Formats: sequence, structure tokens, C-alpha cells
Amino acid sequence: MALQNRSTEGGNSLLVLSLIWLLGAISDRTWFAVDRSVPAWDQAEYLNGALNYFEVLQHPQWLSGEWWTNFWLLSTKIPPLIFIATVPFLHFFGTGDDRATLVHLLFSAILLASVYGLGITLFNRQVGLWAAAICILLPGLYRFRLQFLLDYPLTAADYFNFLCLTMWKKEEGRRKKEEGRGFLKEEGRGKKEGGREKKEKEPIFSPSPSLPPLPLIFLVVDRPGNFSRFIHLS
Repeated sequence: MALQNRSTEGGNSLLVLSLIWLLGAISDRTWFAVDRSVPAWDQAEYLNGALNYFEVLQHPQWLSGEWWTNFWLLSTKIPPLIFIATVPFLHFFGTGDDRATLVHLLFSAILLASVYGLGITLFNRQVGLWAAAICILLPGLYRFRLQFLLDYPLTAADYFNFLCLTMWKKEEGRRKKEEGRGFLKEEGRGKKEGGREKKEKEPIFSPSPSLPPLPLIFLVVDRPGNFSRFIHLS
């Protein structure tokens, strides 16, 4: 029953998160429908870069070394991933500055999912949803979403990387706790066993009742910040 309720809550949260993304997308496209201003110099440069990749990818030659050389020579000081990611949107929706910003819908989904993931990882679902909603409403991020520049994709990538690092750190801590519990159980079991069996097994597992086995010592003290765990196990 608890698992079913948790699954229902997760589905509802994803629905709310999707609605937040949709409202942000509608707001952005409404702004572009009203705005008739000419793109500034930087936005025009980014658009030209995307159009260059769009033109080359119209007739790709995947097995041609010369084509790949010319493809990578298109790269300027700006990382090319933003241009390559924009090409499918230009292909399906047409060229233009407003249409190039459609790629930000993808990066908005990455950003909201990352912020929501950080919220539920560190706090709870409510915090994750509120954080995602604030990302849509923040004036700074809203301004970046309306400009075809590297700022918004870079923000989404940073939050995604931070989510991956947070989940890795949490999983690392959980694994270390399980290793510690397993060690303490085996240590207690070794102390309870008596006679010759104890004398034969205990030196193999632990040289001393007060020290962890040698492999665990290397596992613990070989990583920064883990020496306190070694003291705790000792």
C-alpha cells in the first residue's frame, strides 16, 4: 500500500512538473509572438553558427573523412553542441532566431528535471516542485530563455551535473554504510565463535579485534575525508 501511494505521489509530481514546463513554454512562445525586435550582435552570431551546422547536416556523409574534417572545422570559440542540438529544431520548424530558441524547451526540461531531482534527493517532493516553479519565474533565467545564447544551456548542464554528483555522493554514502554494517556484523560473529574455529578464521578476517581487515583499511583511508570512518570502525 505504501509503495502504491509513493508511486501515485511520484506520478502526480511528474504531472505537476510537466505543467510547469508547459506553462513556461507557452509564456516564452507568447513573448516571441509579440516581440518583433531584431536580434542583437551576439544572438545573430549564434544563429549564424547554428545555420552553418544546419547547412552541413542537410547532406551528411558519415563515412567521409573529409566531410568530418570540414564539419569540425566549423567550430568557433563557441562550443558546437548548442548549434548541433539546434539543428533538428531548425529542420522541423524552419530557420530564424525565434525558432532557434525552441531548443531551449529541451534545456528547460533538463533544468527543471535536475532541480526537481535535487529537491527530492536532498529534501522532499514539495521542495523540488517549488524549486522548479521558481526556476520558471526567476527574471534572470527568464531573460536567458528568450535569447539564443550559451547562458541558458550552460545553466541547465551545470544543474544536471550537480544532480549527478549529488546522487553519486548519496549512493557512495549509502554503500559505505552498508559496508560498515557488514563489517560490524562479521566482527561480532567472529568474536562469538570459540575454540579452534575462531583461531583459524579470525586472523584471516581481521588481524586484531580493534582493527578492520587490511582491504577495508585501503578502501577507507585511500579516499579524502574518509579517515574519520576508519577511526570509527577501529
